[in-house]
Amino acid sequence: MARAQRRPRHRKEPHPCECGCGELANPYERFVGHHGNRGVKRGPGRYINYFGYVLIRRPSHPRAHGGYVAEHRLVMEEQLGRPLLRSEVVHHVNHIKTDNRPENLVILTNHTHGAEHGRPRGWHMTTEERALHSERMRRVWAKRKAHS
Repeated sequence: MARAQRRPRHRKEPHPCECGCGELANPYERFVGHHGNRGVKRGPGRYINYFGYVLIRRPSHPRAHGGYVAEHRLVMEEQLGRPLLRSEVVHHVNHIKTDNRPENLVILTNHTHGAEHGRPRGWHMTTEERALHSERMRRVWAKRKAHS
């Protein structure tokens, strides 16, 4: 029986670290390894997390996770003069997660924020896209069934 040939893997190239330090990061990572799992420090009580958001140390804040709160949420709370509701999402207009200027931030509901980042209305998959998606989902469900 002939041995199946493996497809050559796509090799990713190193890319600049997302924190802005200027170093090249591992192709499969977002940040340079020396930043650790806390991202890069940007002053006392401040760091950029794995997802690229600036977090500020505020242990007493009601929405703090591990003592840190997303800076964009703090900026909007200060701008509004009230705490943000759970249903309110802060959207970065220019899509740069570290740009937390008030003029770059807008409050949206979860629904409108999802619509902002989702597919446009009236968009439909082509026949080829639908076939690829179906095949991909068949493999996913077959793998899940095999593991259960």
